Parts: sequence; structure tokens; C-alpha cells
Amino acid sequence: MIKNKFVLFLIKGICIILAVTAIYFGLQILFLPKYPRESTGIVKGFNQLEKDSVDVLFMGASQMFSSIDAKRLTEEYGISSYDFGASRQMISTTEYYLDEALKTQHPKLIMIESCEILHEMSDDIRDEVIAYSYSPMPMSDEKYAYLLRDSGGDVTETLKLCYLPLLSYHNKWKSLQLKDISETLFFDAYADYSLRGFNPREGCNPQKMAFLDDHIQESRMPEENASVILSIAEKCKSAGIKLVFFKTPSANWTKGDSICTKKFMSENGIDFLDLHDHLDEIGINQDTDFIDLYHLNRGGAEKCTEYLVNILSSKVFR
Repeated sequence: MIKNKFVLFLIKGICIILAVTAIYFGLQILFLPKYPRESTGIVKGFNQLEKDSVDVLFMGASQMFSSIDAKRLTEEYGISSYDFGASRQMISTTEYYLDEALKTQHPKLIMIESCEILHEMSDDIRDEVIAYSYSPMPMSDEKYAYLLRDSGGDVTETLKLCYLPLLSYHNKWKSLQLKDISETLFFDAYADYSLRGFNPREGCNPQKMAFLDDHIQESRMPEENASVILSIAEKCKSAGIKLVFFKTPSANWTKGDSICTKKFMSENGIDFLDLHDHLDEIGINQDTDFIDLYHLNRGGAEKCTEYLVNILSSKVFR
């Protein structure tokens, strides 16, 4: 009798634990930040690609996937491409995305947008900068290692964000909306995977491009970023992949930024393509081709994409 009661108690206990665990992870899925037309959709779309089906992989922050129409490159020009990144992505996190990408793809060329390489790394692991890049990615030892690096060694927060993100994103409870539930249940209805990571910005807001200003103050390459760039370059070299860092047109990029970046890349034997040197050839108009200080609109992106076609063809297929 006592043995039967113990077994019944044990079964009830296990059922309660399983129920609590199911509820917890169900809530975790609901409260995990999701960006259907940005990083979450981009990552999910990337994971649906056939293995080794991408020739050119574009990486980096939002200035990359708002400027390069990977769908057009793929479908119209036969250059199989994908925009793989996240908004406000630090260069250190781009290295993590590179490691993940190389598990399933072996592109001939990787092009990394350089808008973040002159910015100091954020050490606030709870910031939305972290959520954009890491929330779409599955739990893994690599995710933990990169989160730990990006956090400056904050083990407690890293463990929560990697394995128990509900504990880190609890502030989202206060702003939970009906669309969060619908996006969780019907995510595919909100993400357009056919765009291959491209996120066109509609509208127009005239900008004054800092690069066109005659004032020059050379920027500085943060040491941490320099170390990451060299690590990325070594990984691409070891994998036999051509690497090019590039800068899409943006209104906040300065001549000083270009000078600093070109100097660093040249000293370290890394290719760098600054599209600000080709604004007239591209046809960029600061009155019609921007949506804000940082991003091209759809029209500007199409000009930028078309300009890259010949460059990509020569680097990939010749």
C-alpha cells in the first residue's frame, strides 16, 4: 500500500513538473522578441535554404538588408544571394552569424556591411541590440560563447538569455499585445521569405549626406572591433571564401569614417568597397533615395543593387 502511494505521488510529481515545464516554455516562445520582417524572419528564411545554395552572402546590420535586393540578384541576374543579418548588429555578433552560416552554406563571396565597425561594442546584454540578433537563434554552445563575449563576461545574464530567455525578456510582459500572440501562432503569415532577407524601406525623407561635407575628422577603429575583423578574415581565408567589407550609402557616414576604414583594411590585406566613392555612378540622390539618416529607401536600394551586379559577377563567376 505504502509503495503504491509512493509511486502515485511520484507520478503526480512528474506530471506537475512536466506541466510547469510545458507552460514555461510555451510562455517563453510567446514572450521571446520577434521581428517578422527583420532578424527573426531573416534567420528563419536562411534556415530554409537548401544546403550550399548561396554564392554571395551579405552580412551585417540593417543598412545591409535595406540596401541589397538579394531576391533581384538571385532571380534576375542569376547570382544566388541572401541578406543574413539583424538590425543594429555589432560586428562581434556578425562573426557569430558567420559561424552559423558556414554550418550549411559555403558561399564563394561574403560581403559584410561596415556601418557598425567603428562603433564601440555595447556591454549591455539586455539591450534590444542583443535581442535583435540573438533572440531568433537556437540554443547552442556557440550562442552562449558569443553572448558571453558580447556581455563582457556577465555569466548570469548570458545563461538566462541563452537557455532561459523568459527571465531576461520579462519586461515584455508589460507591453504584450494581441499581435504578439498572432505572430507566435501564425508567424509565417508575417514573414516574407521570398525576399531572401531583403527588407525594402518605403517612403522618402531627404537627407544631407555627411560624406559630401568638406570637413574631415578621421575616425578611430576600436581595438575590439579590429580583433573581430581579423578573426572573420582568417575564418574566410581558411574556408577558401572571398571576403569583402563594404559600405552602402548612408547619410551619417563621413569621409573620416572612410579614411579610417580604408587604412585599417589596407594594412591588413582585406578588401574594402566604399560605395560613397561611386555615388554619381550609382546615381544616389540625397533628396530622393533615403528613408532616414541611416537607410536607403527602396529606390536607393535598387540603384545600389544594380551597381553591384557587374562587381559581383566578376568576383564570383570569373
